[in-house]
Amino acid sequence: MGEHYSNTPGSRSFGVELRAWRVRNGLSLSQLSALVHYNKGHLSRVERGLIPSTTALAKACDTALDADGKLFQLHDVAEAKPTAGPKPAQLPAAPTTFVGRSYHLSRMTGLLGDDKHPGSVTVVAIDGTPGVGKTSLALRWAHSVRDRFPDGVLFAALDGYGPDASPASPNDVLEGFLRALGVAPDRIPAEEGHRAALYRSLLHQRRMLVVLDNAVDSRQVRPLLPGSESCVVVTTSRQRLSGLVIADAAVCITLNPLSLDEAAELIRLIVGPRRADTDPGAVASITQRCSYLPLALRIAAERLVAHPQLAVSELATDLIGEADRLNVLTTGDDDTLALRAVFSWSYRALGDGEARLFRLLSLHRGPFLSTEAVAALSGGTVSRTRRLLTRLVEAHLVEQAGPGAYRLLGLLRLYATDLAEDTDTHEVRATAVSRLVRWYLYSANSAFRVLTPHCPHLNLGAPRDGLHPWRFTDYDEATAWCETELANFTSILQAARQAGLNTECWQLAVALFGFFLLRKPWGIWLSTQLIGVEAARAAGNELAESWVLTNLGEACRQQHQLDEAQGHFERALNLSHDHPGSIGYCWGLAGIGYVAMDRKQYAAASNALAEAVMRFRASGYTYGEATALAALGDAHRGQGDLDRAMVFGKQALELFRSLGDRKAQGDTLIRLVRTATACGEFAQAHVYCADALAAHRECGDRWSEADDIQEKGNILYLGDDDLLGAQKCWRAALEIFEDIDRFKATQLRELLSQ
Repeated sequence: MGEHYSNTPGSRSFGVELRAWRVRNGLSLSQLSALVHYNKGHLSRVERGLIPSTTALAKACDTALDADGKLFQLHDVAEAKPTAGPKPAQLPAAPTTFVGRSYHLSRMTGLLGDDKHPGSVTVVAIDGTPGVGKTSLALRWAHSVRDRFPDGVLFAALDGYGPDASPASPNDVLEGFLRALGVAPDRIPAEEGHRAALYRSLLHQRRMLVVLDNAVDSRQVRPLLPGSESCVVVTTSRQRLSGLVIADAAVCITLNPLSLDEAAELIRLIVGPRRADTDPGAVASITQRCSYLPLALRIAAERLVAHPQLAVSELATDLIGEADRLNVLTTGDDDTLALRAVFSWSYRALGDGEARLFRLLSLHRGPFLSTEAVAALSGGTVSRTRRLLTRLVEAHLVEQAGPGAYRLLGLLRLYATDLAEDTDTHEVRATAVSRLVRWYLYSANSAFRVLTPHCPHLNLGAPRDGLHPWRFTDYDEATAWCETELANFTSILQAARQAGLNTECWQLAVALFGFFLLRKPWGIWLSTQLIGVEAARAAGNELAESWVLTNLGEACRQQHQLDEAQGHFERALNLSHDHPGSIGYCWGLAGIGYVAMDRKQYAAASNALAEAVMRFRASGYTYGEATALAALGDAHRGQGDLDRAMVFGKQALELFRSLGDRKAQGDTLIRLVRTATACGEFAQAHVYCADALAAHRECGDRWSEADDIQEKGNILYLGDDDLLGAQKCWRAALEIFEDIDRFKATQLRELLSQ
């Protein structure tokens, strides 16, 4: 007998498989001979492994037996005859300076022993924003475990993102891999499918690591996956390779920027501890300006290394200016390491819709935008905007900050800003900002109407240009939206002011007042109203300015900045003196009375508040009249006239009940608590206090809830001589005030220390 012709070790020969397929199809040798036009005896010798098959015979048999390329694959393997040579060791050098990522390294190593999916290859897909260190992590890990792969390591740069924007074809990569595996060039099939089949066959039962860097998508990677569970694949990409997760059970590892400490340590490793440790504050500033991105940090650190006389603090100063920051973070001789260029590779891969949205997002300087707000900014529908945002998130150009919330981070925002200025006309950008501001204005005004239904509201008319703001009918929904968006309000007003949208700007400041009264976010309350005053003044609208000034004055008064509050209220009166029935004039009078009350100038307070009651009543503004009446009762209590104090307080309560305003009822009831306590009517004071607490809890007014609890403690102490009960109430009130009112918290701590 002649020498048997066999396939590569560990796999079945072509002849054995040919016979199996023939039997499976129910064909005799004679019948197969007739189909492929080869002699029956020749076929028999091929099946027994006595002679090799030819390419023509392999193709003919594969077609006749419907083997779908499997028989031809075995023929390719046999024909390839890889030559013996050194095992592939294609890994580039690992980064010399590497910090952090211990969790990711540990997780990747843990996957090596994962046998949860027998028969499937382990695939790790690392994704993240440009410059975050994906390749560094892959190479660091690969070098640390390469000894576990005795058959070698294959590496390919897939060039998914780069200066030429020409991703490597899987067919070309396969050719390189096959040659590295010892296949002669003339034995490498031409078709990609055949190359992939040969590649998988050669890696069968070998323990090899395959590293695929910078993939453009899952389709580029899939032909390069081995079929053997003894192999491991690590791939990196700027976008999440969801296709590999779904079809190939890949494990996704998403890299975020470094922590502050890790970023500082990376700079320290590059520039040296002596230099970095001389000014840790400047190092921290550099890390923050670099958005904690390893690439940006390396560029910044290299700038220090290249210029030994440059102080760390000088570089930190250079990076402060947003306009020049991307220019500072560049290299002199390699554009592929310039941060702007690296970002551009991801940007150029976007479709037109995603690219336009990426640019427009830079127009908002707040911490995030909701899907609905982004739709307003771009002028698109919510559903289409959500799809575009999803693609930007997958490309790691936009971060999802929470459910339905998105943001541009640091350096990417600066890059998007440059693109918007270079690509989009001033008119396009101005229109986008106008849509966003008006979306916030209409949404906030809807919340204002729900939260304070009896306050004066803006009459904005119907929104235009296809704008779809929130329309609230539920108190909890309106409050929840305001709380969610709170961090954006100042930025939106600043954008409106900078865009010259002065009317919309002061209107938005006014529309937010109801929520501010309820939740008392002091800093944002002050900042928004200050911008609103400037906008009303710029618009030349004195009545609007006086309106916003009263809101600003109340913010100052409630923070015990009485001189500032007095000035704002007086300015409001001066601006609106020709319109005594206007909002600014009426509330200006009331504000003057409130400040006098806070200063315990009760006679002056009574005069101002009595006039305010008259002005409100004359204008038919019941809510204002009731509010001024309640305060007028306080003024008379301060003067010792408890009967009139009780009368005015009860009148105010009845008016608020007629309006159905629960918060205002609670505010008035707590005033009546103080009057009843002063009268020695402690049982009635307890009743009023319980009702006030219930009303304030109903509307989620935490400040007033704490105030009610404090008053309950006062009643217990003064009326029931229950010091322990009083202290329990005061401590409960203090717990709330600690978070929202430092002045009140200080007063309570002093009371509890006595």
